[in-house]
Order: sequence, then structure tokens, then C-alpha cells
Amino acid sequence: MQDHAQDATLELGDQHSGRTSLPLSPAQLGVYFAHLRDVAGGRFNIGQVTTIAGDLNIEVFRRAAAQVIAETPALNMAIVSAGDEPCQAYVDRSAVEIGFHDLREASDPEATRAALLKQMTFVPFDLARDALFRWALIKTRDGATDWVQVYHHIVVDGWSGQLLASRVAARYGLLLAGDTASGSANDEPEPYAGHIAEQLAYQSSEAVVRDGSYWRDLLSGADFATPFEIRCTRGQPANEAQFVRHGLVLEGERIKAVERLSKVYGVTSGQVVTAAAAVLEAMWTQSSDVVLGTPLLGRFGAAAREVVSMSSNVGHLRIRDIWAHSVGSLLGEIKSKQLAGLRRQRYRYEDLRRDLLGSGSEASLARVQVNQMSFEYDVRFGDLVSTTTNLSNGPVDGLSIALYPQPDGRLAVDLDGEQVAFDEKALCHVADQLLHVLDQFAGSGATGEPLALGSLRFAPLGDV
Repeated sequence: MQDHAQDATLELGDQHSGRTSLPLSPAQLGVYFAHLRDVAGGRFNIGQVTTIAGDLNIEVFRRAAAQVIAETPALNMAIVSAGDEPCQAYVDRSAVEIGFHDLREASDPEATRAALLKQMTFVPFDLARDALFRWALIKTRDGATDWVQVYHHIVVDGWSGQLLASRVAARYGLLLAGDTASGSANDEPEPYAGHIAEQLAYQSSEAVVRDGSYWRDLLSGADFATPFEIRCTRGQPANEAQFVRHGLVLEGERIKAVERLSKVYGVTSGQVVTAAAAVLEAMWTQSSDVVLGTPLLGRFGAAAREVVSMSSNVGHLRIRDIWAHSVGSLLGEIKSKQLAGLRRQRYRYEDLRRDLLGSGSEASLARVQVNQMSFEYDVRFGDLVSTTTNLSNGPVDGLSIALYPQPDGRLAVDLDGEQVAFDEKALCHVADQLLHVLDQFAGSGATGEPLALGSLRFAPLGDV
């Protein structure tokens, strides 16, 4: 096997620059094996577009991007084979071109932009040969530039994507101000290698035994919901995204009511939405035992949060006898269980699924996920402000509810439905149901008085 590992490194030629290959982390292995089963190939692409207001200096941006790429080991990795085992080997990607697409003279700039975004987001990556990221700049009008960022999930997760955006923005500002001294790249990828080593060491630690016991006990005896009914007809054209998206925004009196409820019970707005999702799942399944998926960073400590990598994980919330809860007690249980899950967030979802469902199972432990994206999405490029919009969070198995707090206090919500189970009309109906439950929560009176969920007047789901 050692000879094969050397061959995998040598195949990369001079690009390898003498740096040794690394094993894949447990999180990366989970993505790798799932990627091999992905027929379409783009299921594990994640991406976002950052719209920068004002006149961006394209050449300074490219210099900033090249420096950050050179300093980020994860962006310089190829996934190759070492005998029968996959590994990652260094390939210098600092010279990867950052394309600039000036569409201002196009006959339909917005349609051309949309087609370009779709292509960049969902065209598959070759894990061994391609740079595992795509960056490009798009200009459809004067006074604004889009920076498109697409990654394969095997090297970058959502948290890392925003780290990279912040670092490029900060480096751009420094270069624009004439500060070139801070632009030197790291010589060796020790922080990344150390992070991978720490994740591997966890797998044989006492912590993994303790954390695994917590999750297995939490889900013991749960009646895992069957997948959503397949709606896709045979022969229907494939959607490269493999998911359908519907967006909504909580604003005005509705977000004010959610915030009042949050303050009364000492929770976040995201936890209120999570509670509403739990009620919906209970109504959909006609079960009082509800399990939700909750994406996690999979990182402990400030140092781990500074490493660009694929480390994210999926935890779970289980609410037993949900109809016996009041709004307040449900919110309290969600808060306490999320905190407990954070302390055990490194136990891999893939391992838990194997523990509970056996080897080889591809079934989901929860068909509804609520992803609270508490990242800083608005970064400054010198004096230029920006806003960031998500393109894809990766695989959708069932229904994903992603929450994006906005600087002005609004809460943006993306509902992503698995393509075989949802269409746009179905997701619009889900959005109406979610808003209906939130309105019932608010109408229960944000006074702190206990009111059982079973006493609230939820309209029949078919009537919402």
C-alpha cells in the first residue's frame, strides 16, 4: 500500500512541491463514499454568490484571491488513491484563473448570469484532476460585481466558505491600501494537517465512546419517519441541483412576534422556527415522537474554527410526546438538547446511522433538517459593502430549512426539497404551513403563560 501511496503522489508531478499526502478525515470519507454513489455528480457541490457594491478593482481582487488560495491547504488538495484507500495530496492551485464575465452588453444579462451560475454550481468535479473550487466574477450592471464561489464538499463546508470570503475581503482591503507585507503564503500545511490528525485521533478516543452513547441513547426506539412520497414521474427531466428551492422572508410584524417569543423564553429566532418545524413534522407523520436533523460545525475550539476544511456534521433533536408540551416547554427542550448536541458534535453521522440501521444503509435518520446559519455573511472589500446569497448547501434528503439572519433584523428562509418528492407548488404549501404554525405560536400569547400545543388551533394541513 505504501508503494501505491507514493505512486499517487508522484502522479501529481512537480505540482506536488514535495509535500506529503494526507489521509482523509472521517468527515471527508463520508463525503467521498457518498460521492461515488452520486450518479449525476454535482450533488456534493456547495456554493454562494457574494454581490459587492461599488467599483471592485478586478486585478487587486485576483491578487488577493491568489494569496488566500496559496495559504489555504484545503483548496490545494486532490483526492487520489493510495492502493485501496483514498487520500488527499497537495497540488498548487494558486495560479487557478479567476474568470471575469462582463455581461453588461449581453442581450439579456440576468438570464446569461443565471445560466452561468447554474453551470458553475452543478457541473461535477473530478476529485483527482480538478481544482475542487470554482471562483469567478460576474458583472451585469455598473456599480456591482458578483463573486461566485463553488466548492466540492469534500474540502470545504459552509462555515469554511464564509471563512474564505472574509479572508479574501480582508486581503483585498490590505492590498488596496498598499500593504503587501501580509501577503506571504504559509510554507507548510501544518494547521490543516494537524486538524485532520485531531479528527482521526478522536475516532479512537474515550470521547468518541461517550459521544456515540449519547446519540444512540437519544434515538433509541425512535420511529424514523419514512421518506416523503415520491412525486417525480418516470421520465421527468433531471434537475442538476437534485433539489427544488423556495425562499421566504420573515419580516415586519411576523418577525417582531417571533422575536418577542424568543425573548420571553430565552431562545433564538432560529429555535422558534425549529419548534415550528417539529410541530409540522408531527402533523405530517401523525406521530408524537419527532426527530429532526440539525447540521453542526463538527469543530471544537477557536483554533479548529479557523481551519478551512470539511468538518461539518449532522446531529439530531428528538422530541417525545410533543403534544404534551407547551410552546415554552418545547422551546426550552429544543434549546437544552441543542446545547447537549454541541458538546458531542464530532461523532460522525455516518457512524451513527451504521450503529442504528446497520452497515450499508443509506436511509436518513431524519427527513427534515433545520440549519441555523449563524455566520457573518456581509463582509467589506475595503470600503465596498457586500451581501451573500446561497446557491447550494449540498445534498438534500427530504426537506431542508436553512435560516439566514439578516443585518436589518429580517430572517431569510430557504426551503430546499428533494426533487423526487417536492416541486415548487409543494414547497410553497410547506412555506404557508410553516408561517401558519409560527403565527399560532405568536398568537398563543408571548406572556410566558403555559399553553399546551394541543390546545392551539392549527388549521388542517390541507386547508393552509
